[in-house]
Amino acid sequence: MRAPTLRDSRGNKSVSLFLVVCGFLVMVARVIAPFFTDAPHVSVVDFGIGVTGLIAAFQAREYKQKEIEARPNGYPESDQV
Repeated sequence: MRAPTLRDSRGNKSVSLFLVVCGFLVMVARVIAPFFTDAPHVSVVDFGIGVTGLIAAFQAREYKQKEIEARPNGYPESDQV
């Protein structure tokens, strides 16, 4: 079974982008839910920390992928002969 994907800014399929979007939607739903149910409220600080964590994980992936694509043969400089 294939994992669902979204296309990133370079047009490549990205499972991690799909997971980040799902996580963000769950967090937004968690913030909105107390207005319609008896669930406890989520503080703005907790929401901000969660969103920052999701975005940081995706940005780290994008940064690493961009670095790998920029190198010749896709290898780190220390491994080149």
